[in-house]
Amino acid sequence: MKKSLNRREFVRYSALTTLGLQFLPFQGTKAAPSDKVRVAHIGLGGMGLNHLNWFANLPEVEIVALCDVDDTHAQEALVKLKAIHPDTKAQLYSDFRKVLERSDVDAVTIATPDHWHAQITILAFQAGKDVYSEKPLSYAKREGDLMLASQKDTGRIFQLGTQIHAGDNYHRVAEIIQSGVLGKIKTVRLWKTGEPL
Repeated sequence: MKKSLNRREFVRYSALTTLGLQFLPFQGTKAAPSDKVRVAHIGLGGMGLNHLNWFANLPEVEIVALCDVDDTHAQEALVKLKAIHPDTKAQLYSDFRKVLERSDVDAVTIATPDHWHAQITILAFQAGKDVYSEKPLSYAKREGDLMLASQKDTGRIFQLGTQIHAGDNYHRVAEIIQSGVLGKIKTVRLWKTGEPL
């Protein structure tokens, strides 16, 4: 017997597939055409193309828009999408705001330069879209606070792309640090461009 998911449930589960989890409860199911999640990709460089590949291979997803300020990236993404779905009707955009104006977009993925993540996410929430965004979450704590407030106000779903943290190597590092074998950690260096927190 095939199970059906509504859009909201699917968006929740689809984030797990980006972690490489292949044992999802809806695997092998087929969504009704009226219940497909319509996704737009904003930012189509390296990680943006990964997003495209992940979502284009999910039967419950229809990619309806591709957006990048660099037309070369957008065109390359469209070629890749057509290789997977030759009949795609996805439209190209250079301005993410035009994507957010579309009433037929359920969710967006964001793989833009870091300093755009928070602004696009907040505007997407306000436009009624669920969001899957790449790390870093935001450029500063205040942006993260504003994102959280907007998410709570709108009730939208948000997933942060931290796939690498699901890997065994990161788990081992966390275990080593937590075990105390390194002694007391006195200094932690972080990479961040721009102004200090």
